[in-house]
Amino acid sequence: IMEGDAGGTIDSDGNYTAPATAGSYTILASPNAYFGQSTSIPVQVLDSGVALYAGSLGGPGFADGPPGTGRLNSPIGMVSDGTSVFFTTQDKMVRRLDIKTGVLTTIAGTLDAPAPIDGTGGAAHFSDPHQIALDGSGNLYVADSNVSEIRKVEIATGKVTTYAGSTMQGSLDGTGTAAKLVNPIGVVWDGVHSLYVADSVACAIRKIDLTSAAVTTIAGTASGVTPYACKPTPADGTGTAATFAGPSWLAWDGQGGLLVLDGAMLRKVAVATGVVTTLASKVPYAPAMA
Repeated sequence: IMEGDAGGTIDSDGNYTAPATAGSYTILASPNAYFGQSTSIPVQVLDSGVALYAGSLGGPGFADGPPGTGRLNSPIGMVSDGTSVFFTTQDKMVRRLDIKTGVLTTIAGTLDAPAPIDGTGGAAHFSDPHQIALDGSGNLYVADSNVSEIRKVEIATGKVTTYAGSTMQGSLDGTGTAAKLVNPIGVVWDGVHSLYVADSVACAIRKIDLTSAAVTTIAGTASGVTPYACKPTPADGTGTAATFAGPSWLAWDGQGGLLVLDGAMLRKVAVATGVVTTLASKVPYAPAMA
Protein backbone atom coordinates (compact mmCIF):
# COMPACT_ATOMS: atom_id res chain seq x y z
CA ILE A 1 0.00 0.00 0.00
CA MET A 2 1.43 3.34 -1.00
CA GLU A 3 0.80 6.68 0.68
CA GLY A 4 1.59 10.03 -0.90
CA ASP A 5 3.10 12.22 1.81
CA ALA A 6 3.08 15.38 -0.34
CA GLY A 7 0.01 15.42 -2.54
CA GLY A 8 -1.69 12.85 -4.67
CA THR A 9 -4.34 10.27 -3.81
CA ILE A 10 -4.46 6.56 -3.05
CA ASP A 11 -7.28 4.27 -4.17
CA SER A 12 -8.52 1.13 -2.41
CA ASP A 13 -6.06 -1.02 -4.35
CA GLY A 14 -3.08 1.05 -3.25
CA ASN A 15 -2.54 2.78 -6.60
CA TYR A 16 -0.95 6.20 -6.37
CA THR A 17 -2.29 9.08 -8.49
CA ALA A 18 0.16 11.96 -8.82
CA PRO A 19 -0.92 15.53 -8.07
CA ALA A 20 -1.43 17.91 -10.99
CA THR A 21 1.24 20.33 -9.78
CA ALA A 22 4.74 19.66 -11.04
CA GLY A 23 7.48 19.08 -8.51
CA SER A 24 9.46 16.53 -6.56
CA TYR A 25 7.49 14.33 -4.18
CA THR A 26 8.03 11.30 -2.00
CA ILE A 27 5.90 8.16 -1.81
CA LEU A 28 5.97 6.42 1.56
CA ALA A 29 5.56 2.65 1.53
CA SER A 30 3.68 1.33 4.56
CA PRO A 31 5.33 -1.21 6.90
CA ASN A 32 3.50 -4.04 5.09
CA ALA A 33 5.20 -3.28 1.78
CA TYR A 34 8.53 -4.69 0.66
CA PHE A 35 8.79 -7.50 3.20
CA GLY A 36 7.59 -5.45 6.18
CA GLN A 37 10.09 -2.63 5.79
CA SER A 38 9.03 0.99 5.57
CA THR A 39 10.70 2.92 2.81
CA SER A 40 10.34 6.23 0.98
CA ILE A 41 10.47 6.44 -2.81
CA PRO A 42 11.20 9.65 -4.75
CA VAL A 43 9.13 10.48 -7.82
CA GLN A 44 9.22 13.36 -10.27
CA VAL A 45 5.81 14.80 -11.12
CA LEU A 46 5.28 16.58 -14.44
CA ASP A 47 2.79 19.31 -15.29
CA SER A 48 0.38 16.71 -16.65
CA GLY A 49 0.18 14.95 -13.28
CA VAL A 50 2.22 11.98 -14.52
CA ALA A 51 4.67 10.57 -12.01
CA LEU A 52 8.03 9.60 -13.49
CA TYR A 53 9.81 6.98 -11.39
CA ALA A 54 12.51 5.71 -13.71
CA GLY A 55 13.75 6.64 -17.15
CA SER A 56 13.52 9.98 -18.92
CA LEU A 57 10.95 11.72 -21.09
CA GLY A 58 13.85 12.90 -23.23
CA GLY A 59 13.38 9.72 -25.25
CA PRO A 60 15.02 6.32 -25.21
CA GLY A 61 18.67 6.11 -24.35
CA PHE A 62 21.18 4.82 -21.87
CA ALA A 63 22.30 6.47 -18.65
CA ASP A 64 22.66 5.29 -15.07
CA GLY A 65 21.44 7.62 -12.36
CA PRO A 66 18.54 8.76 -10.15
CA PRO A 67 14.91 9.35 -11.26
CA GLY A 68 14.71 11.81 -14.13
CA THR A 69 18.38 11.26 -14.97
CA GLY A 70 18.59 7.55 -15.64
CA ARG A 71 17.43 6.55 -19.11
CA LEU A 72 16.15 3.31 -20.60
CA ASN A 73 15.81 2.01 -24.13
CA SER A 74 12.86 -0.36 -24.58
CA PRO A 75 12.87 -2.46 -21.40
CA ILE A 76 11.86 -6.00 -22.39
CA GLY A 77 12.05 -8.49 -19.52
CA MET A 78 11.50 -7.59 -15.86
CA VAL A 79 11.73 -9.39 -12.52
CA SER A 80 11.90 -8.17 -8.92
CA ASP A 81 13.25 -9.49 -5.63
CA GLY A 82 11.27 -6.95 -3.61
CA THR A 83 14.12 -4.48 -3.19
CA SER A 84 15.31 -4.16 -6.79
CA VAL A 85 13.80 -4.54 -10.24
CA PHE A 86 15.99 -6.13 -12.91
CA PHE A 87 15.47 -5.39 -16.62
CA THR A 88 16.71 -6.60 -19.93
CA THR A 89 16.76 -3.87 -22.56
CA GLN A 90 16.77 -3.52 -26.31
CA ASP A 91 20.24 -2.01 -26.15
CA LYS A 92 21.52 -5.41 -24.96
CA MET A 93 22.11 -4.81 -21.30
CA VAL A 94 20.90 -6.00 -17.91
CA ARG A 95 19.90 -3.03 -15.75
CA ARG A 96 18.90 -2.70 -12.11
CA LEU A 97 16.43 -0.27 -10.51
CA ASP A 98 16.71 0.25 -6.75
CA ILE A 99 13.09 0.41 -5.54
CA LYS A 100 13.89 2.63 -2.56
CA THR A 101 15.95 5.27 -4.35
CA GLY A 102 14.86 4.91 -7.97
CA VAL A 103 18.50 4.80 -9.06
CA LEU A 104 19.26 2.93 -12.29
CA THR A 105 22.53 1.01 -12.67
CA THR A 106 23.93 -1.39 -15.25
CA ILE A 107 24.87 -4.88 -14.10
CA ALA A 108 26.20 -6.35 -17.34
CA GLY A 109 26.36 -5.82 -21.07
CA THR A 110 27.64 -3.14 -23.41
CA LEU A 111 25.55 -0.76 -25.47
CA ASP A 112 24.72 -2.48 -28.79
CA ALA A 113 27.95 -4.53 -28.67
CA PRO A 114 28.47 -7.66 -30.78
CA ALA A 115 27.34 -10.86 -29.09
CA PRO A 116 27.60 -13.28 -27.48
CA ILE A 117 30.63 -12.94 -25.24
CA ASP A 118 30.86 -14.18 -21.66
CA GLY A 119 32.63 -11.85 -19.26
CA THR A 120 32.11 -9.51 -16.35
CA GLY A 121 30.11 -6.28 -16.43
CA GLY A 122 30.73 -4.30 -19.59
CA ALA A 123 33.02 -7.00 -20.97
CA ALA A 124 30.00 -9.28 -21.41
CA HIS A 125 27.87 -9.00 -24.53
CA PHE A 126 24.25 -10.02 -25.11
CA SER A 127 22.59 -10.53 -28.47
CA ASP A 128 18.83 -10.25 -27.99
CA PRO A 129 17.91 -10.53 -24.30
CA HIS A 130 14.25 -11.18 -23.53
CA GLN A 131 12.63 -12.50 -20.36
CA ILE A 132 14.71 -12.60 -17.18
CA ALA A 133 14.39 -14.78 -14.06
CA LEU A 134 15.81 -14.80 -10.52
CA ASP A 135 16.86 -18.01 -8.77
CA GLY A 136 16.75 -16.84 -5.14
CA SER A 137 20.51 -17.30 -4.78
CA GLY A 138 21.73 -14.02 -6.23
CA ASN A 139 21.67 -15.04 -9.90
CA LEU A 140 19.71 -13.91 -12.93
CA TYR A 141 18.98 -16.02 -16.00
CA VAL A 142 18.38 -14.33 -19.34
CA ALA A 143 16.81 -15.82 -22.46
CA ASP A 144 19.26 -14.53 -25.09
CA SER A 145 17.03 -15.27 -28.04
CA ASN A 146 18.99 -14.77 -31.25
CA VAL A 147 21.93 -16.88 -30.06
CA SER A 148 19.62 -19.57 -28.60
CA GLU A 149 21.24 -19.47 -25.17
CA ILE A 150 20.28 -19.07 -21.54
CA ARG A 151 22.83 -16.74 -19.95
CA LYS A 152 23.57 -16.63 -16.21
CA VAL A 153 24.35 -13.32 -14.51
CA GLU A 154 25.79 -13.09 -11.00
CA ILE A 155 24.17 -9.98 -9.57
CA ALA A 156 26.93 -9.16 -7.08
CA THR A 157 29.77 -9.28 -9.61
CA GLY A 158 28.10 -8.83 -13.01
CA LYS A 159 29.77 -12.03 -14.24
CA VAL A 160 27.97 -13.49 -17.28
CA THR A 161 28.31 -17.10 -18.41
CA THR A 162 26.47 -19.25 -20.92
CA TYR A 163 24.43 -21.65 -18.80
CA ALA A 164 22.49 -23.69 -21.36
CA GLY A 165 22.24 -23.90 -25.13
CA SER A 166 24.69 -22.69 -27.73
CA THR A 167 24.84 -20.78 -30.98
CA MET A 168 24.44 -24.18 -32.69
CA GLN A 169 20.64 -24.11 -32.77
CA GLY A 170 18.47 -27.19 -32.51
CA SER A 171 15.96 -29.13 -30.46
CA LEU A 172 18.09 -31.37 -28.28
CA ASP A 173 18.08 -32.25 -24.59
CA GLY A 174 21.43 -32.36 -22.82
CA THR A 175 23.45 -30.76 -20.05
CA GLY A 176 24.44 -27.12 -20.15
CA THR A 177 25.89 -26.02 -23.46
CA ALA A 178 25.47 -29.53 -24.90
CA ALA A 179 21.73 -28.85 -25.08
CA LYS A 180 20.30 -27.04 -28.10
CA LEU A 181 17.53 -24.43 -28.18
CA VAL A 182 16.04 -22.27 -30.92
CA ASN A 183 15.28 -18.64 -30.10
CA PRO A 184 14.15 -18.99 -26.47
CA ILE A 185 12.09 -16.01 -25.33
CA GLY A 186 10.56 -16.86 -21.95
CA VAL A 187 12.33 -18.04 -18.81
CA VAL A 188 10.91 -18.37 -15.30
CA TRP A 189 12.00 -19.93 -11.98
CA ASP A 190 9.71 -22.29 -10.06
CA GLY A 191 10.87 -21.02 -6.68
CA VAL A 192 12.67 -24.30 -5.90
CA HIS A 193 15.38 -25.65 -8.21
CA SER A 194 14.21 -25.49 -11.83
CA LEU A 195 13.97 -23.00 -14.65
CA TYR A 196 11.41 -23.32 -17.44
CA VAL A 197 12.04 -21.99 -20.91
CA ALA A 198 9.67 -21.12 -23.76
CA ASP A 199 11.70 -22.36 -26.72
CA SER A 200 9.82 -20.33 -29.28
CA VAL A 201 10.99 -21.68 -32.65
CA ALA A 202 11.58 -25.20 -31.35
CA CYS A 203 7.92 -24.94 -30.27
CA ALA A 204 8.57 -26.59 -26.92
CA ILE A 205 8.65 -25.98 -23.18
CA ARG A 206 12.01 -26.98 -21.72
CA LYS A 207 13.07 -27.56 -18.11
CA ILE A 208 16.52 -26.75 -16.74
CA ASP A 209 17.53 -28.38 -13.45
CA LEU A 210 19.60 -25.78 -11.59
CA THR A 211 21.47 -28.43 -9.62
CA SER A 212 22.90 -30.03 -12.77
CA ALA A 213 22.09 -27.69 -15.72
CA ALA A 214 20.33 -30.67 -17.35
CA VAL A 215 17.85 -29.57 -20.02
CA THR A 216 14.80 -31.74 -20.74
CA THR A 217 11.65 -31.26 -22.82
CA ILE A 218 8.37 -31.42 -20.89
CA ALA A 219 5.92 -30.48 -23.66
CA GLY A 220 5.88 -29.77 -27.38
CA THR A 221 8.47 -30.78 -29.97
CA ALA A 222 10.47 -33.77 -28.75
CA SER A 223 14.22 -33.74 -28.29
CA GLY A 224 16.05 -34.59 -31.49
CA VAL A 225 13.14 -33.69 -33.75
CA THR A 226 13.77 -31.02 -36.37
CA PRO A 227 12.59 -27.68 -34.92
CA TYR A 228 10.33 -25.16 -36.68
CA ALA A 229 7.36 -27.43 -35.94
CA CYS A 230 5.00 -24.72 -34.67
CA LYS A 231 1.35 -25.21 -35.58
CA PRO A 232 -1.07 -22.43 -36.63
CA THR A 233 -3.76 -24.36 -34.74
CA PRO A 234 -1.97 -25.94 -31.78
CA ALA A 235 -3.40 -28.91 -29.92
CA ASP A 236 -3.72 -29.67 -26.23
CA GLY A 237 -2.26 -32.95 -25.03
CA THR A 238 0.38 -34.51 -22.83
CA GLY A 239 4.12 -34.03 -23.28
CA THR A 240 5.27 -34.27 -26.88
CA ALA A 241 1.70 -34.97 -28.04
CA ALA A 242 0.89 -31.32 -27.36
CA THR A 243 1.73 -28.70 -29.99
CA PHE A 244 2.39 -24.97 -29.77
CA ALA A 245 1.93 -22.00 -32.09
CA GLY A 246 5.07 -20.23 -30.86
CA PRO A 247 5.46 -20.04 -27.05
CA SER A 248 6.89 -16.78 -25.79
CA TRP A 249 6.35 -15.28 -22.31
CA LEU A 250 6.05 -17.44 -19.20
CA ALA A 251 4.70 -17.09 -15.67
CA TRP A 252 4.79 -19.50 -12.74
CA ASP A 253 1.43 -19.98 -11.00
CA GLY A 254 2.89 -21.15 -7.68
CA GLN A 255 0.91 -24.39 -7.85
CA GLY A 256 2.98 -26.52 -10.18
CA GLY A 257 1.83 -24.93 -13.40
CA LEU A 258 3.30 -22.72 -16.09
CA LEU A 259 1.24 -20.08 -17.87
CA VAL A 260 2.40 -19.72 -21.45
CA LEU A 261 1.57 -16.97 -23.91
CA ASP A 262 1.36 -18.97 -27.13
CA GLY A 263 0.61 -16.78 -30.13
CA ALA A 264 -2.97 -15.58 -29.53
CA MET A 265 -3.63 -18.16 -26.81
CA LEU A 266 -2.96 -18.52 -23.09
CA ARG A 267 -1.93 -22.10 -22.30
CA LYS A 268 -1.17 -23.92 -19.06
CA VAL A 269 1.44 -26.65 -18.63
CA ALA A 270 1.33 -28.91 -15.57
CA VAL A 271 5.04 -29.49 -15.11
CA ALA A 272 4.70 -32.77 -13.18
CA THR A 273 2.71 -34.46 -15.94
CA GLY A 274 3.37 -32.39 -19.05
CA VAL A 275 -0.37 -31.93 -19.61
CA VAL A 276 -1.05 -28.85 -21.75
CA THR A 277 -4.44 -27.14 -21.73
CA THR A 278 -5.73 -23.96 -23.33
CA LEU A 279 -7.11 -21.42 -20.86
CA ALA A 280 -8.03 -18.63 -23.29
CA SER A 281 -7.78 -17.89 -26.98
CA LYS A 282 -7.63 -14.65 -28.92
CA VAL A 283 -5.65 -12.91 -26.18
CA PRO A 284 -3.65 -9.86 -27.39
CA TYR A 285 -1.19 -11.28 -29.89
CA ALA A 286 2.50 -11.32 -28.97
CA PRO A 287 4.59 -12.73 -31.82
CA ALA A 288 7.12 -15.32 -30.73
CA MET A 289 9.94 -13.49 -32.50
CA ALA A 290 9.25 -10.10 -30.87
